[in-house]
Amino acid sequence: LLALGETHPFPIHESPEVSIVIAACGRLDHTLRCLRAVRRHLPVRPVEIIVVDDAMPEHSASVLPHVPGVRLDRRPVPGGVGACFNAGAAAARGDWLHFLRSDVEVQADWLDELHRTFHIFPGTGAAGSKLLQVDGTVLSAGRIVWQDGSATDFGTDVAPDAPEVSQAREVDACAAVSLLVPRLLFEAVGGFPAEQPLQGSADLALALRLAARGY
Repeated sequence: LLALGETHPFPIHESPEVSIVIAACGRLDHTLRCLRAVRRHLPVRPVEIIVVDDAMPEHSASVLPHVPGVRLDRRPVPGGVGACFNAGAAAARGDWLHFLRSDVEVQADWLDELHRTFHIFPGTGAAGSKLLQVDGTVLSAGRIVWQDGSATDFGTDVAPDAPEVSQAREVDACAAVSLLVPRLLFEAVGGFPAEQPLQGSADLALALRLAARGY
């Protein structure tokens, strides 16, 4: 990535529209692959890249600061994905926040399509990507919350081009793995619960906070 960055750095915009907040909570090679994919598929809108390093034990502190165009926030003590996202959001300058986990590789038009959702469906509070597993099948196309408070990922293990996962649809929540939220709205509902590690419960809490405001 360093060689790639030296030749093709991430563009630096004084007034980015979207702040892409990457929570780097795992292996350094995952974060580098994530950054490569984002660089290959930059959206039309001006963006800034914020990587929040959750005190990863590897040599990220000596590598990530040298990636041109990336703003790095290194946390001294691990706090989990939710805390990383909140920290990145606090440093963001864009009107939109895109939360991305570092073990994800985005594909073409990922962010532009998410952004279009808010114009096609007025009243949207957050938009999430269709998530694919390594074998190409669907991991999640949104989450359904049941009356007992449990949640189920919609579309798991179906083919990626199956009709039920190939169109925009309203769901109760989206996994905070690739999630776009207006910054003012995110701040208004208090962001992600700081006390939860974002293993499903915190992104549900965010969705319920948005729903409580009519989104």
